[in-house]
Amino acid sequence: MIFSAIPVAAADPQPPGPLPEYFYGAVKLKGTTLAPVGTRIEARGTGVITGSFNPIVTTQTGKFGSADPLANVPRLLVQGNIGDGAIITFYVNGVLANEIAYFASGNVTLIDLSTPPEVAQAGGGGGGGGGGGGTTITVTGLQTTATLAINGNGQTQTNVVLTDSGKTFNLNIPILTRITGAGVASATITAQQLNLATLPPAPKTAIVLAWDFGPNGTNFSPDVTLTMTYNPATVPAGVKPKDLTIAYYDTVTAKWIKLEGKIDTVTNSITVLVKHFTTYVIMGDITDDIAPVPTTPAPAPSAPAPAPTVPAPVPTTPAPAPISPAPVPTTPAPAPTTPATPTAPTAAFNNWIWYAAAAIGVILVVSIIFIRRRSKA
Repeated sequence: MIFSAIPVAAADPQPPGPLPEYFYGAVKLKGTTLAPVGTRIEARGTGVITGSFNPIVTTQTGKFGSADPLANVPRLLVQGNIGDGAIITFYVNGVLANEIAYFASGNVTLIDLSTPPEVAQAGGGGGGGGGGGGTTITVTGLQTTATLAINGNGQTQTNVVLTDSGKTFNLNIPILTRITGAGVASATITAQQLNLATLPPAPKTAIVLAWDFGPNGTNFSPDVTLTMTYNPATVPAGVKPKDLTIAYYDTVTAKWIKLEGKIDTVTNSITVLVKHFTTYVIMGDITDDIAPVPTTPAPAPSAPAPAPTVPAPVPTTPAPAPISPAPVPTTPAPAPTTPATPTAPTAAFNNWIWYAAAAIGVILVVSIIFIRRRSKA
């Protein structure tokens, strides 16, 4: 008997940590220009591995990857020893994109990426150069993707994203952003979620979420990207999610100033560009076309009210029914009376006839006998 050794293929090595997450979507440069074929897209974050399919190079204009796993286009693969919910940042041709994601093991996620206009023009290079005497700004109470350091010209030395632990907002500060004002003077940045009841009134408007960024008077050039996320369950009746926007309160005019931005009702997020730190809120107008809705069904209970009156006569209709059968027993009542009359006298009359006939017969017989005897005598 001959035995041959059959080699057994070793199992493919599995990446460390949880299952990977795939990303696909649209990609734009300078905020509006569709990214050309050959655009490089990379994902970064704590524990993220670079290598196979991270980064990727686009093969379609304005798009990367696909929802279809069989499509012959590369999807961005994020894998490694990554904690669930960890912040993932994206770089397009080396420039930090406006968008971030929170790692979800095993998901296939749609995300549309874009780079800020002015940063894209700067080419998204590294360090930022210029004067010495750089400063590290302390970020209090927030999560950051990198140390927020600025050079002597007040420009950030790397791309930094700030977010809160509840993931209700993220502030994207690209490399070479100039920070001036109170934030640099104090070398500190803070953020605090506010109680909605403490905010200035907003007539015919509902406020859903509020954050105060400080110190007040900190300025950015160019504008930085602020994304705030709302919980649909907290959106009051009368407010349409598609009408939500981010706004800030102008203390000079004592008015709320709404900012132009992009709302995504799938991710429940709103993205705008901001120039400075202040209190930012998510708000929406209370529309009149929704308010009357509860009053429309109000008449409904009154409509069926007559319904009980319709069946009311129903019992009165069958009421005569018992009256109709009442004469029924009355009709057969004379029936026994009618035969009773002829039956009784008929029986008696017949009996009397028989008695009379018998008597006559007896008399005849006796008479005949008597006559014969007389004749013989």
